[in-house]
Amino acid sequence: VTVNIGKWKRGGIDSSKEYLMDYMISKWLPKKNYTKSTIQGYETIRKHFLGFLGRDILISQLDAKTCNDFYSYLQTCVSHNGNKLSESAYKKYMKSFKQFLEQAIYNGYILDGISPAKGITVGNANPKGTKVFLEKHELDQFEQLDTPLQHLQKAFLFASYSAITK
Repeated sequence: VTVNIGKWKRGGIDSSKEYLMDYMISKWLPKKNYTKSTIQGYETIRKHFLGFLGRDILISQLDAKTCNDFYSYLQTCVSHNGNKLSESAYKKYMKSFKQFLEQAIYNGYILDGISPAKGITVGNANPKGTKVFLEKHELDQFEQLDTPLQHLQKAFLFASYSAITK
């Protein structure tokens, strides 16, 4: 029955007896060939997850609501230095958490099926805009401008003609 409802995979682990963060740190991570900084990132995720719930949870108890609440927690979480986590930090942690769940589930380590964090959008990539440069006639106007900051004007013109600035 547990195989049919997806709580235990043939040849896998029993998700009703295995804790999520313990599994991630002690069983899943050692199988991966990650750098030390990536491993430290996953240990930080574990610390934040335990701070969020106050305890580890069984893998079978993980659901989409818990994942969404964890992401909300990361957005308002205060780090060890007393400041809120930066946007890039909490997005990085959530992306790594999602990656762990997706790899563990899709590769069949934990459960068959879809990751509970599948529907969470961590952030949209900002498409690179086209660079806007000053036109030649605009640079000519700027060159003719009378200003007390001639040295700054000349530096800007040099940078503009050599395509250093937008």
